[in-house]
Amino acid sequence: MRRLAAVVLIVLGAAVILGRGHAFASIVFGRSKTTTTAITEPITSIVVTAGNGDVHVRSGSETSVKRTEHWLFTRPRVSVSQSNGVLRVSAHCPAQIFNHCSVDFTATVPAGTDATVTTTNGDVGVSGLDGPRVGVRTTNGDVELTRLASDLVKAETTNGDVSAMHVRGPLDVQTTNGDVQVSMDDKGSATLKTNNGDVGLSVPSGGYAVDVHTNNGDVTKHGITEDSSAGDTLSVRTNNGDVTITGR
Repeated sequence: MRRLAAVVLIVLGAAVILGRGHAFASIVFGRSKTTTTAITEPITSIVVTAGNGDVHVRSGSETSVKRTEHWLFTRPRVSVSQSNGVLRVSAHCPAQIFNHCSVDFTATVPAGTDATVTTTNGDVGVSGLDGPRVGVRTTNGDVELTRLASDLVKAETTNGDVSAMHVRGPLDVQTTNGDVQVSMDDKGSATLKTNNGDVGLSVPSGGYAVDVHTNNGDVTKHGITEDSSAGDTLSVRTNNGDVTITGR
């Protein structure tokens, strides 16, 4: 009986170690390193590809890329390069069991820069840009867009909220599980989609072609004029959630 009890305790202990050991080891033995790379050549666009980690792109007078690497066993591979006006930033975590690995990026670029950001597990934030295009994609994370005056703004996430404040259209936002909150400074078109979440849209008052639908939720519209011939279109879709469109 004692031998059986000992075996049970060993099995239970192993389960606890396997379940919690990764997090414990990351806290106790995990490493991190922060590096800032100054970019001296002019750039017109930035392309960021990060598997695990948060990414923030903001406008500023001096171009630079700050990265903070986190790892347990094997350090992530990071690349920062510039060619023909394109700044490319990427990170890759080696496939290794229990190797907690991520890289957080903060890039400062000229306001007129075109920005493309892709990550899998992490939040994305872009602010202060007025270049031709801003494109953001993440799978598990929130997206926060602020003060954007680009010709086209597109944001996509699967599991996360999307916030776009003080932006200009046309705007294309999509998430599967999360809320969408948008405030547009000027009249323009917006396409907002979520499967499970509420949608709130604030726009300048005036006439819009409006296409709104929800399967399970309420729709509230006030402060705008619905005009099918208007040049600006507001298209909002959610399956499970409320939709509120406010003109101001």
